[in-house]
Amino acid sequence: MNCHGSNIGTAHYLNRVAKEVDFIFLQETWLCDATACRLTDSMDSFVVVHQSAMEHKLSSGIHKGRPFGDTAVLVHKSLSKFTHQLITDNPRVTAVRYHPK
Repeated sequence: MNCHGSNIGTAHYLNRVAKEVDFIFLQETWLCDATACRLTDSMDSFVVVHQSAMEHKLSSGIHKGRPFGDTAVLVHKSLSKFTHQLITDNPRVTAVRYHPK
C-alpha cells in the first residue's frame, strides 16, 4: 500500500484489512524510526519491521519539501517467530525473510 503519509485514514484501512491477511507491505508512510510505532498502535496482533529514509533528512536540521518515504512490513504475531529482518544497507528498502518450519 502506498500510504502518502501516515494518517487516520491509513490506520482505519490497516485495521480493516488486518483481519484478512498475515503480512502488510507499506511504502511512503513518512515516519521516522521514533514514530514508526504509530503503524501498530491500534493493531495489537501485528509487529512492525521498518526502515526510514527520513532519519538523515531529520538529522540535517533542514526540513523543506516533501519528506522521504520509508517502507514497512507488518507481520501477524502468529508468524513473527518464523520471520526475521534482513539487512539491506539501504534505508529505502525493508526486507523480511519468512521461513516456516
